[in-house]
Amino acid sequence: MVRKNVKAHPSTRRDRSEADRELLETNRELSIQVQSLRSNQRTLEQARAHFADLFDFAPVTYALLDTVGIVLKVNLAGCRLLNVERAHLIGHPLLPFAIQPDRRALLDHLRRCRNGSGMVESEVRFAAVGGRVVTCRLHSKQAAYDGREAFPTVIIDETEHLALDEARLIAQGQKAQAERDSEIADAASAAKDRFLATVSHELRTPLTPALFAASRLATWQELPDEARLLAATIQRNIEFEARLIDDLLDIARISRDRIDLRLETVDVHDVLREAVAVCTALAKAKNVNLTVHLVAPAHHVSGDRARLRQVFWNLLNNAIKFTEAGGRVSASTVNGAEGNLRVSVHDSGVGMDESVVETLFAPFDRRPVKRGSRGGLGLGLAICKGIVAAHEGQIWARSDGSGRGSMFAVALATVSEPAVDPSPWQSTPKVLAHSAEVPLPQRVLLIEDDPDSREMLSLFLAHSGYEVEVASTLADAIRKLSADWDIVLSDIGLPDGSGLEVARRARRKAHPPQRLIAFTGYGSDEDARASHEAGFDDHVVKPIDLDCLLKSLEQVKLADT
Repeated sequence: MVRKNVKAHPSTRRDRSEADRELLETNRELSIQVQSLRSNQRTLEQARAHFADLFDFAPVTYALLDTVGIVLKVNLAGCRLLNVERAHLIGHPLLPFAIQPDRRALLDHLRRCRNGSGMVESEVRFAAVGGRVVTCRLHSKQAAYDGREAFPTVIIDETEHLALDEARLIAQGQKAQAERDSEIADAASAAKDRFLATVSHELRTPLTPALFAASRLATWQELPDEARLLAATIQRNIEFEARLIDDLLDIARISRDRIDLRLETVDVHDVLREAVAVCTALAKAKNVNLTVHLVAPAHHVSGDRARLRQVFWNLLNNAIKFTEAGGRVSASTVNGAEGNLRVSVHDSGVGMDESVVETLFAPFDRRPVKRGSRGGLGLGLAICKGIVAAHEGQIWARSDGSGRGSMFAVALATVSEPAVDPSPWQSTPKVLAHSAEVPLPQRVLLIEDDPDSREMLSLFLAHSGYEVEVASTLADAIRKLSADWDIVLSDIGLPDGSGLEVARRARRKAHPPQRLIAFTGYGSDEDARASHEAGFDDHVVKPIDLDCLLKSLEQVKLADT
């Protein structure tokens, strides 16, 4: 066999060399890509580990729930919250940890998660292993997990908000103190004050005869005990109604920082129960679930019982009014770090934007309501703020926004619980009649245009030993002033003029009455000043407290002795 020596063509050698270079370049690029992929993989693994650490060691509970509430993931905070091992949570339903009354709320939360795409919030109480019950706020949103629907959920223990709220309370304290006078004074003008005084006068007038009749029946020994007890109940409620009417003038008083309180040691839990009882009918009518959680160990304060009841009633009434049918309103108490008592009213209602929260407690500022709803004059929260401030307390509100409900809170300093009265219903009836040992003034001119008030006051004075003559108009009163009178009692708002003219003319007489007393529905400081300037000795605001009236009449008796 003959071996031939064949030489490669130069162009073939060049092509092979070019291919080798391209192969080497490709290998280098692949090597770089492999290194980059390995680096990215290490970064991803580090990020995953970092996320796992953040997930596990987050200070709040984070859980991943499936559509029926099975726990797919949970961090260590969730295990601590429920006092259970992670193995006893993952793969198990969350529902058994909810206390029995709140399980429906948890099921409703899951239903709303399935039906919506936004953030879903609910309040649910869970029973941790060992018996501790914690009130939690759930925040959930739809998400995809391993190709199926799931709900990442943040569970916040509401007690953790106390520290934040306490810090906020301290921060707001100085600001609220500095702004109180300016806020109210800027919003309440003299015209509004006069409008409130006029409305107050018209509402007070019919209460005077009703209060007189009830108080007389309550002390009428000839009546059965049951009848006198019913009369006393009517009397208390009329007096409470009169106090509510007084609130129409409170804006003017608060703007001058002159609100009057009848201080006593008050059990706030009792006052809250009374307010809830009044609001129960409204809650039922609107199909709103109204609950109370009164757990504060120290719940007595130095305060005005009727005023505090008005504050809590107002907050509950507003919460119910701004909550849709099927919603929830709850009142709760807790003792804060400063040793105070905090009363909170939560609702699942329409919520508020930040701009609304900022002006919420200003007089005549009203939250938007649906057409056909009664919005009111916008005085309730402003009066509440003034009442709480007069108790040296604080009131504030917060909301996560429109449609996310609201929270109103009141903080008051606590006092020691008083000794128990063994027989609180066995108080001694007030004695309205004078002692017969001292002679009484005989002649009284009573000037009143309201027929019922005129008749009741005339009967009361006659029963107390006075000789009474009545007048119903200014003209009739001026005509009868020509006679000599020991005492003149005159209404201010008469159909043909002002009762102030009665005092002016009586003072110009050669022998003026020994005492001039004005009684009226106008109760502002300006009204009282005008009465005294006209010549009246006393300015009594309707409905007339008969004991106070007798004390005023007593001044004439003492002057004669």
